[in-house]
Amino acid sequence: MGTLIEPALKWLGAHPVLLFVLKATAAALLMAGLVLYVDIRVLAASVRSAKPEYLAAGAALALANIGIQFARWKFLLGIVRLHPPHGSVFASLAAGFTAGFFTPGQIGEIGGRLFGLDAQHRGPILSMAALDKIYLLGATIAFGTLSAIVFFPLHLSAQWGVWMSMIATLVLIGVTVVFLFPSLTKALLLRLPERVRDHRFYSAVKIFETDFHNGTGQWLMLQTAALFAIIILQYHFFVNAFAPAPLSASAMCVPIVLFVKSVILPVSIGDLGIRESASVFFYTFTGVPAAAALTASLCIFIVNIIFPGILGVIVLFTSTKR
Repeated sequence: MGTLIEPALKWLGAHPVLLFVLKATAAALLMAGLVLYVDIRVLAASVRSAKPEYLAAGAALALANIGIQFARWKFLLGIVRLHPPHGSVFASLAAGFTAGFFTPGQIGEIGGRLFGLDAQHRGPILSMAALDKIYLLGATIAFGTLSAIVFFPLHLSAQWGVWMSMIATLVLIGVTVVFLFPSLTKALLLRLPERVRDHRFYSAVKIFETDFHNGTGQWLMLQTAALFAIIILQYHFFVNAFAPAPLSASAMCVPIVLFVKSVILPVSIGDLGIRESASVFFYTFTGVPAAAALTASLCIFIVNIIFPGILGVIVLFTSTKR
């Protein structure tokens, strides 16, 4: 099997345009299916009756979202003793938003973070950008698993046995311990063979070994939890712009939606279609109309993906002109 996959991946890697087309096609097909499922007339009626105050609240939280990400990125750069001006940190973050837009799970954001920062520190910058994504992934798994433990026994108990709750609980505990106490991971890394530790690519991991500690991991995880809280509130406001829904519905559904679109099915541009399908599926179990869940998710896409992406384009354009 591996002999077939490797050449295929190399071939696809040589055709980025084809990959872009495939991702765009996946997003378009998923969105078309959702619109047909919800009924475009119901969707239009939902949009016409939207409450502007809730839309404004959800959109305003996009600034808080970017602010938390800025604080996290500045904190991560400080770990490797890099203290660029605020403008350079913001330019790096914004360029990452744009690069991440075209890749599933925003993974391209890692390379984009190099923009605006000192190229001499390329290794540490990429290491911290990767660590940023790793902690986001860890939080996504932790909060998604916690929500699943609550959601599935309530709404899909026939498909969710006690043993699944036990496995999910073990995953939750394991991920939480690893990310709150990175010294445990560092102890395992020290046991790797010397030929692995001497490899030139291992230098990025050595930064983690020397500069990352338990307190650092705990503070980063707290910042990441704050980011998740903001996204949950954004979803809550956007859903309520189209239909009344309790905060508990968003607190239970949003982490699972983020888990699905980031961990299970990161296959489309900006995760468009995946996020919306998951939102409709999970929110409808809590009594939220499918049209409200779909439009709320599209609002999230606009303010959290499109808006930062445009911001990055502006930063790149103005910087290039200078």
